[in-house]
Amino acid sequence: MSASDKYTYDPLDTRPGEMEVRLGGEPDSYNIMMTNAKSQRYALNLFGNGLIYHSQPFPENTEITGYVKLVVWIAMDVPDTDFMVTVHEIMPDGTSIQLADDALRARYRESPRREKLVRPGEITRYEFNQFWFFSRRIAKGSRLRLVFWSPNSIHLEKNYNSGGVIAEESGKDARTAHITLYHALTIRAIKRFRWQGRTRRNDMRKNWFLFLFMVSITLCLFSSQEKKEEPNVVALIGGTLIDGTGASHNCLSIPLFYNNI
Repeated sequence: MSASDKYTYDPLDTRPGEMEVRLGGEPDSYNIMMTNAKSQRYALNLFGNGLIYHSQPFPENTEITGYVKLVVWIAMDVPDTDFMVTVHEIMPDGTSIQLADDALRARYRESPRREKLVRPGEITRYEFNQFWFFSRRIAKGSRLRLVFWSPNSIHLEKNYNSGGVIAEESGKDARTAHITLYHALTIRAIKRFRWQGRTRRNDMRKNWFLFLFMVSITLCLFSSQEKKEEPNVVALIGGTLIDGTGASHNCLSIPLFYNNI
């Protein structure tokens, strides 16, 4: 198992923009990228700019309700760049359903109000914690897919990676970013979930926690196939979800394996 994965983001690469112009907006598009929930446009057309990870298949139909958090350790050779992350369910027939996404400009990794440029070559922690809330019944045999890349799109303000004022940058300032994403080595198994005063063991733990992994996403869950009522989420505090019933729910880390398409 490799200790890291790498990709290259060249802001002067025009292929992604040419693809977007050629294909146009998708029917039922709902976001600034003009894609719909079943789109695989960007996962299938990374042009070497990004990484793709998949989980193991889910052993049974499983409801996931909550938020996603992704923590990664990255080194790069430029003082700034942008990252985008999308999470999808890949069904047994190959259909992709987008569940959530998040984006982060590297200089704002510590605070959205205070910029801090990256020291080239330094391994730095990045936390993606602005994924939107979702609820989805993941089908038996489905996998989770995580796509991680630096956006190079006609629909977004382009980061030329120079570390200057983004709004004043142009192609003459462009620097190619070589991104290295380092893998975690162990995973802490969360063995119990709790809701409405009742605790049940996580039946999936034997499927998720028997191996080392490359990257993991954290899903804060407060529902299952057996739960009858949906609590109202009040707060997510330090890995514990507190709902409107007063019950608390641990967060589950799911391993994802590098598997570019």
